[in-house]
Amino acid sequence: AHALKLHQELEQLEGYALLLLEAYRDPTAQPKGRQLAVMTCKHVITRNWSGRNGYRMSDQEKKSTKDTVLRLISSAGELPFLTELALVLRRICRFDFPLNWAELGQHLLGEFQSIQGPEHLNDRGLAAIKLLHHVLKEQSTKRLPRDRNAFYQLGETFLGPIGRVWGMLAQMLKDSQRNNPAALNNERIWEQSRYLDGCFMLLLCGGFGALHEVVGGSTCVANLKEKFVFMLELSKTTELVTQSVYFRKNLKSVSKWMPKLLEKQPLAFAQANVGTILETSAKVIETFGAPLKQQGANAFTHFCELLVYNSVETLTKALGCPAFRPGSEFPESSSGLGQQCNQQMSTFLAGAGIGNLVDLVSAHPLEWP
Repeated sequence: AHALKLHQELEQLEGYALLLLEAYRDPTAQPKGRQLAVMTCKHVITRNWSGRNGYRMSDQEKKSTKDTVLRLISSAGELPFLTELALVLRRICRFDFPLNWAELGQHLLGEFQSIQGPEHLNDRGLAAIKLLHHVLKEQSTKRLPRDRNAFYQLGETFLGPIGRVWGMLAQMLKDSQRNNPAALNNERIWEQSRYLDGCFMLLLCGGFGALHEVVGGSTCVANLKEKFVFMLELSKTTELVTQSVYFRKNLKSVSKWMPKLLEKQPLAFAQANVGTILETSAKVIETFGAPLKQQGANAFTHFCELLVYNSVETLTKALGCPAFRPGSEFPESSSGLGQQCNQQMSTFLAGAGIGNLVDLVSAHPLEWP
């Protein structure tokens, strides 16, 4: 009790968060001490930034803390414990970004604009991608209308820069498959891919009210579908699915966000072709559902189960999507894009057969999350 009281008194000292950040930045400090400092800073900000626990950090201390964090993330590629630093960043973003911290958006935008070629996908480039992923993930959890509108502004600002870097890495992967397949065994490239895909899908899901009305918006969805199919092909023709941790994370992440994106932006799927997406989902259930019939659970069967679950979610979201129903009360269903998606889905269902789909899904035992 005495130690807790002493710690609470320390938290209320002006500049305590800054002191912790300085301890984290100190290269002469012990690694465990630096990790403890940045983790403690996260808790201090959580409890004292908004004043919900009785003590509120002063506006000057908040500004100094944000300035210090910006300096730290400017050299994030050289610092240890990046995940812990990113959590500090997220706590501040919870309260202040983007409305009261425009400098962070400008910094991240500048970092993405500086990635002009594969040589820039280094430690610094990967750090910028990871940090933006954390920022967008935090923004996606906010539900107030003003926060949603702020997310739309982020979407308008970041779609171009993220899309350009995403496209560059996607082309690198395709070139490697064609010219140097051994390069695909590099875990780092899949780490970059996993976080870039995450940034892209978070932005497409939450950064636009109607993605199909944005120039290039539907093309982004079509490109993501192609990337997903590309990775599924690699899972069949290479050992990546069993040997690469980040390849599995990447594949699992894209499969998780596909039904979310379909639910949020259904009409943006017309160019990608809803039917081919559902056909891909059915193939995933068939392919990755096979290991689930084997006895014994392990990390790989858990991975397969998640892929099957996410694919079933994609089928469910599409079949229940109001925008794809002819004659429904939803105005978007009468649009040309809605009719196009409905035709694409109808073509798939006619070929696959409703009964066959039901049999396919019910044949694989799942523990629903």
